[in-house]
Amino acid sequence: MELINCSFYDNSTNWWAGGISALDDATITNCIFWGNTGRRRDGEDAQVDFYGDHTVITNTLVEGWTGRWGGEGNFDANPKWVDAQKGNLRLRSNSPCIDAGTDDAVTEPTDLDGNPRILGGRVDIGAYENLCREVLDLAATVVEDDAEGHSGDGDGVCESGEDCIITATVAVDPATLPAGSTVRVTFTSVDKDGNPDVDPCCADRTCGPGAHCPTVRKARIDSAGQGIATLRQCPDGAVTVCIEGCGERLCRDVDCP
Repeated sequence: MELINCSFYDNSTNWWAGGISALDDATITNCIFWGNTGRRRDGEDAQVDFYGDHTVITNTLVEGWTGRWGGEGNFDANPKWVDAQKGNLRLRSNSPCIDAGTDDAVTEPTDLDGNPRILGGRVDIGAYENLCREVLDLAATVVEDDAEGHSGDGDGVCESGEDCIITATVAVDPATLPAGSTVRVTFTSVDKDGNPDVDPCCADRTCGPGAHCPTVRKARIDSAGQGIATLRQCPDGAVTVCIEGCGERLCRDVDCP
């Protein structure tokens, strides 16, 4: 068995390891094992992610790593995923998994988002490549929605009582993030005190219709190095627009009338 650039999270078992138990020869490279639980028979830590006496493991993050299996480039650190509880295992811009892999093991040209598998200095660890360094700028504007059947006077300016949309324009380095790549953009409503207006149920995906949760849209990059993501039905008040996982540098605030 050979595993390359995989992420294992929140799995459990009553026997051996919760992430993976490899009883035969296995090779694991550029992977993440975090938040898995299991029971081992050798007296070591009961919360384990990984087991395999015949396994070669390289450049992999393993929670509770003790060095027992040897190998190079392996470590224990919080992977700093964007939102693991909601199943988003993409890396934040400060993740220790960025540029921590080995390029020699890469066999696929793209990650699970369809973006280049190797960005920056080296390949990232895990299933997704972080692209924050490739994003050069983010602009966000509120404009009148000119779609048929929507209210407005046709001047393009968003005014009170009109249907409006938020347009986010992403600029990237086209030399490293080619056309067809996707950048994820989040739209989050902000309350009158300047705090995110997000319902608690958003964290575990149990919300019903009408809940206040961040909205994610994909901006597809064109040959000029730009992509656009839009949010229709601009909510009353402020909205924070961000490149997902990239921190405050790539966030913009806009106001809906």
